[in-house]
This record gives sequence, C-alpha cells and structure tokens, in this order.
Amino acid sequence: MGKTNRLPRSSRDYLSIFVCLLCVLSVSVPVAAQSSSSPQTPWGDPDLQGIWNHGTITPLERPANYGNRAFLTDEEIAALNLASETRATSERRS
Repeated sequence: MGKTNRLPRSSRDYLSIFVCLLCVLSVSVPVAAQSSSSPQTPWGDPDLQGIWNHGTITPLERPANYGNRAFLTDEEIAALNLASETRATSERRS
C-alpha cells in the first residue's frame, strides 16, 4: 500500500481551529472598521436625505377631542382602524 500524506489528528484539530478563527476575524474586522457617526452634509448638519415612509395614522399633533388622556379606549382604536381601512380601500386604483 502507498503511504498517505495525512496530518496527525492534533495538527488537523489546530488547522480547523485556525481556519475557524480566520473566518471570524475576516468578518469582524470590516464591521469594526465602519464609522459609527451618521452621515452629514458638507456644512456639518445631519444628512436626512432619503425616502421617508409616512404610513401611519398617528397625527403629528394631538387632536383636541382626546383632551389630556394618555391612552385611547378600545372602541376609539377600533373606530380609527375602521376609518383607516375604509380610507385605504377607497383610495385604491383599479
């Protein structure tokens, strides 16, 4: 029989550990090198350009009819959801 060129078991274990460590490091180094600061305009203000989604029924200002209450009742939530669904259905184009 011919002689095989196999590494001893302990060498294969070290090689496996080395390959795993190399994979982890190759993934973690680019992530750590990324900047954590937000993009800025040339004059230093935060850059807020992009696509913004306003898909919510939450108003920007609190309607006066809710007064100082912190929460809506279940009935008020159901009515708002129904009105939103009705509005969305009526706005669909064929």
